[in-house]
Amino acid sequence: AQGPICKLGADPGRLQMGMTVHTTWVPSVEARTAAYQVPVRDDYDPLIADQSALVKELFEQVIYPECEGPAV
Repeated sequence: AQGPICKLGADPGRLQMGMTVHTTWVPSVEARTAAYQVPVRDDYDPLIADQSALVKELFEQVIYPECEGPAV
């Protein structure tokens, strides 16, 4: 209620965030109401296509299974 308690700062170009936390900027958190879903694999495969084998392995072994659930 009193505003920010700290401010993150860095020299321009030196702070590289790996991801953003969008919920940091919303006034409240509510249940998801959107009916559509984008499959994680469809969303990320084009983004990792040119990445190293290590990044692709990470997605195949950790990220996709966590998001897609067990294979049926």
